[in-house]
Parts: sequence; C-alpha cells; structure tokens
Amino acid sequence: MNKTLLNIILSSIIGIIFLLLWAYIVDVGQVLNRLKNLNGIFVLSGILFYSLAYFLRALRWRLLLKTVVTIDVTKAYLTVMGGHFTNYLIPLRAGELMKCMFIKKMTGVRMSQSMPSVFLDKLYDTTGIVLVLLLLPFVKINLSVYLNYLLIIIIVLIIVALSLLIAVMLNKGMVVSLFNRLFSFLPKTWRVKLDEVFCYFVDGVALFRQHKKMIIPALLISLLVILSDSLFFLSMFWAFDKQVAYFYVLFGYTLIYLSFIVPHPPAQIGSNELLMVLIFSIGFGMNRDLVSAIMVFAHLLTGFIIVTLGLIAYSFAGVNILNIINRGDELNE
Repeated sequence: MNKTLLNIILSSIIGIIFLLLWAYIVDVGQVLNRLKNLNGIFVLSGILFYSLAYFLRALRWRLLLKTVVTIDVTKAYLTVMGGHFTNYLIPLRAGELMKCMFIKKMTGVRMSQSMPSVFLDKLYDTTGIVLVLLLLPFVKINLSVYLNYLLIIIIVLIIVALSLLIAVMLNKGMVVSLFNRLFSFLPKTWRVKLDEVFCYFVDGVALFRQHKKMIIPALLISLLVILSDSLFFLSMFWAFDKQVAYFYVLFGYTLIYLSFIVPHPPAQIGSNELLMVLIFSIGFGMNRDLVSAIMVFAHLLTGFIIVTLGLIAYSFAGVNILNIINRGDELNE
C-alpha cells in the first residue's frame, strides 16, 4: 500500500472520530431540523462570495507566478481549484504540489521553479489573522479564556515567522546555517523534507526582494479575499436567519481557515464541524445546534463546489485523480 493511500485511510479514521465527537456534543436531530428552513437568497450570495474568494486567490497567485511564467486567468483559476480539491481529498497538503504539477503539464515549467510562488501565496493567506489581531483592540468582543490562549499562541507564532522572514532577507546564509544546526538531531529523511520546505520559504522570500512592486497589489488582493471569505460565511449565518456581528464571523472564519494549514481528514470530515463548535459555541457562546447546522450546510455546499470545479480542473490539465491516489509518487517531480 502506498503512503498516499495509507494517509487517506488513517486520516479518514481520525475524521470519523472527530465526527463522532461532534455528534456527541450536539443534538444531531436539532441540527437536521434547522436545515429545513433556509433563505435561498443568502445561499446564492454565499456561493457567489465563495467563488469570488478563490477567483481572487487565483489572481494573486498568477501575479506571484509571473516571476516564473505567465498563464491566463482561466488556467490560474482552474489550477487553484484543482489544488484546493486535492487538499480536500488527500491529507498532508498535497494540493500545493498538485498546483505545481498542473503548471508543469500546461507550460513545461519545472515544479521546483513554481513552488516558491505557491509557498509565498500561502503566506499571504495569513493576512487575515494579522488583520484580525490589528483590529481586536478597537472592537468590543467577548472571548473565552480558551480563545485568549489561542490568540497568545498565534501571536507568538506570527512574531517568530516575521523574525525569520526579516532574518532571511538580511542574511540568508546565516539563517540556513542556523536552521541546519538546530535540526541536525533529526533523522536524515526528516531533515531532507524540512530542508526542502525551508528552501521554498527562502526562495519565496527572494521573490519579495526581487519583485517588490508586486507586494502592494498582492496585499490588496489578499484583503479582498478576506472580505469575500467573511461575506460568504456571513451569508451562511443569514441563510439560517441568524444575526451576528460581522467581526465575530471574520474572526471565527479566519481561525477556521487558518487551521487548513495543517493536515485535515479527507473532505475535512468532522474537523470543520468540531472546529465550528469549539470557536463559535465554546468560544463565542452561540447555540451549538445552530452553529453546527450552519457548518454542516456550508460544508456540503462548498464540498459540492470544490469537487465539481476540482474534477473540471483535473480534466483540463489532463491529470487522472485515481492515478494520484494509487501512485503516491505522482506528486514528486
């Protein structure tokens, strides 16, 4: 059995555990009852905002990718959705590699050349949590003690990441040497993987230094992405006739999206529902059954969009999804 298939099976088991834990916390019957009364107008607006958010992500990545190759907007959008679909299906963030594979098949550009732009694009996705932290002192919002601890952890991680970013820009050689010494105790296979990721980070930072003019446009697009994402989730609340302050939605959805950085079960089974309860119910004190119904519906809706556009993207790029699962080495150059 290849590693990709094994990861899917193991993460599926974890997802089922999450789902059972979520079902234990909430009243599933009440959740299903709440799904019967939806406002179709807000469901439609949610679809539009969700689609717009990923179209904007495609524009941002296309901008970053111009340092290597220029592709049209349609190819960029389908590539982004193909990568998103891969992450949705296969754990361990395989979608980032898949985007590079699509580019290789369509343009002939090596995966190692396009990967730094993908890595840098993911860094821009952290703009949302930075914006939330900047706005937090000016917004009246009651956070549970658990969310306060989580914020402290996030702030520390952001400080570390920014420090590393600045250090790489000032003295790349020193940082690389320090990185190698810090992780010299790890097994060789682990060190190779970490070194590969770190090299992509360093190369991504080089894009900052070599093409400073793209920083402002990329940041502006990132802000529009945040707005579209939050309006999508706000539409989901309104679809259930739930009035909620915009900042709660912005904050909560940003935390959920930030969690996508780490591996999820296939189709995010159980993990999204559990996170929704932890953030919006335990964190913000909202009704568990209501927020669960919102996430279940949002999960089904976005899942349909992701799978549909993802399969179209795979067909467009001439890649067989079954081969990716059956042959884990397809994701390597």
